[in-house]
Amino acid sequence: NCIYYVIRAFGDFITSQLVTRGQVHSWQALEKVLNLQYEREDGGTPMVTTLAFIDSGDQTDDVYNFCAEHSEWAFPCKGKSDMNDHYKISTVNKSYSKAHGMQLIIVDGGKYKNLIASRMRLENGPKSWMVFKGCGREYAEQVTAEHLVVTRDKRGREKSVWVQKKSHGANHYLDCEVYAMAAADMNNVRSIHLSNIEEAQVEIKFYGMTVKEFVVENIIP
Repeated sequence: NCIYYVIRAFGDFITSQLVTRGQVHSWQALEKVLNLQYEREDGGTPMVTTLAFIDSGDQTDDVYNFCAEHSEWAFPCKGKSDMNDHYKISTVNKSYSKAHGMQLIIVDGGKYKNLIASRMRLENGPKSWMVFKGCGREYAEQVTAEHLVVTRDKRGREKSVWVQKKSHGANHYLDCEVYAMAAADMNNVRSIHLSNIEEAQVEIKFYGMTVKEFVVENIIP
């Protein structure tokens, strides 16, 4: 009867900060949330949502329609376990759907839960997974609603899987955070710090000049 969402900002080394979280009761309300600008504490350029993954496991046609209408930043996704990769790109194969032929993102939730859990344990700062003060008890309980347990398969081999601590405990915000992490991954967040390093290398010399000096003095008339 509602749609849960989280908006999370990412930076170097997959450092992340929860910006907001909540529930809405219509697709129109979700569209409004995802199109808001979020101010920065340092006064820099306001942030906007650049990529959103929406779980298509329920209300599938509605999800497909919404993503088709906002295909520049919204993609349907679904969970799958024990994949070789963290995520893979498939295709919506419903000829009657507006989203027919659109990318469908398959996400290995267990791998991202491992990543989130390991970063939850870090002190706030670089490489950590952070929330804001007053994020709410409901949110906190849902993102910690599962734990990793060791089971055995039919051949007796041990296997670690994420399961809910309570049989009827809600874990919607955890699912949201998993898909947010997957969206960041698809958005190449793992290589952001490499791009920043390249931009910072302004003292590279070329014939005894910096690159900037060479461009000004030798290329621009």
